[in-house]
Amino acid sequence: MYYLYIPAHYNPAHKYPLVLLLHGGGERSKPGNTLSQNEKLLLNDPYASVWSADYNAPGNPHIQQNWPCFVVIPQMESSQQWVNVDVHQGSYVQPSQPSTPLLLTKELLDALQHMYTGIDSNRLYITGLSNGGLGTWDAIERWPTYFAAAAPIAGAGDPSKAAVLKNLPIWAFHGSMDPTIPVSGSREMIAAIQAAGGHPHYTEFAGQGHGVWPYVYSLNTSPLRVTGFFSWLFSQHK
Repeated sequence: MYYLYIPAHYNPAHKYPLVLLLHGGGERSKPGNTLSQNEKLLLNDPYASVWSADYNAPGNPHIQQNWPCFVVIPQMESSQQWVNVDVHQGSYVQPSQPSTPLLLTKELLDALQHMYTGIDSNRLYITGLSNGGLGTWDAIERWPTYFAAAAPIAGAGDPSKAAVLKNLPIWAFHGSMDPTIPVSGSREMIAAIQAAGGHPHYTEFAGQGHGVWPYVYSLNTSPLRVTGFFSWLFSQHK
């Protein structure tokens, strides 16, 4: 299952960026739910709804008004993960094959670019949180030239593969006291990219736990809110 947001007044003669958002483990579809219940489980979460023109909350970044874009939000089943590893261990050895939901997502993005000629293939962005943060790292390590920028939040990757990311614009985020996915997951990826000659951005929220994505996606007016994130993201081109 996936959800697609199409920019208002979409004109196929124009070019629009596309954002792929990978959700966390708590928003996976539940087998006992109706389709509507699973949709609400994911799309009613502020980190998903913030990307729409209808979002209205304090700190609203007005994404569609400032940066009209396609937004793709796939939804995994309850038994699935974006990466088939223990998500709580931090850094991992990348499995030889992508998980089924991640592979299907890549195929979906390829198909959408044929369906909607207004999608700018030079401005495909990927971001995700928690389980989706791992998925973000895994996707860009598998397909390092596919996306124009990546923003993994509270995730982890395979540092031994990080050299392929040295030229990709990346802004990673993590809480220093994360009890769910160790902050070492982000620290080790950033260090490995830097060692390979890359210049990724990294913001670590001192004293914060796992749920740091509201600061990144402007879901509140906290002093920890990351100003400039969306302008940075949408300015990236391949």
